[in-house]
Amino acid sequence: MKDYLSFLKELVCDDQHRCYEQLIGYLYNIEYRWNPTPKTKLDANRAADGIDLRRLYFEETGYRSEREGEPCCVFEMMVALSLRVEENIMGEPGHNHLGRWFWEMVDNLGLNRYDDDEFDERAAGYIIGKWMSRDYSPDGKGSMFPLKTYKKDQRNLTLWDQMGAYLVENYT
Repeated sequence: MKDYLSFLKELVCDDQHRCYEQLIGYLYNIEYRWNPTPKTKLDANRAADGIDLRRLYFEETGYRSEREGEPCCVFEMMVALSLRVEENIMGEPGHNHLGRWFWEMVDNLGLNRYDDDEFDERAAGYIIGKWMSRDYSPDGKGSMFPLKTYKKDQRNLTLWDQMGAYLVENYT
């Protein structure tokens, strides 16, 4: 039986990213939190998408996730958001770039320097904490979706809207 974490890793990791086991394990053990302000309360949908991956796991394996009944973790949310980008926005028929979107978010957060040889739980926790608290620049620097040019303070937008602005700026 393939456990749930292995299932998720297979969705986004290729041979190049096998050296990030500690970072992925860390993201898997951190609860995804969002600030439910009127402008960002819809980020709850990102948590729901992450939890929906458990259903996909059950459909594919016939087993329940060991996270059943627990809140969404950061890793689940990021994998689910990558899946949304691939399936609903940027996907190309016959191609799967799910891992590309996930690792681009990791890179944008500045977590890519924490492979297994360099993993620093305190530093990774600091980065994730600042991101979840929206303690980053108005242009999104320090978030998953930094922009070169921006019209709206990214800290006041949902992740979905931040992602949309990022994809428009970088891929259209």
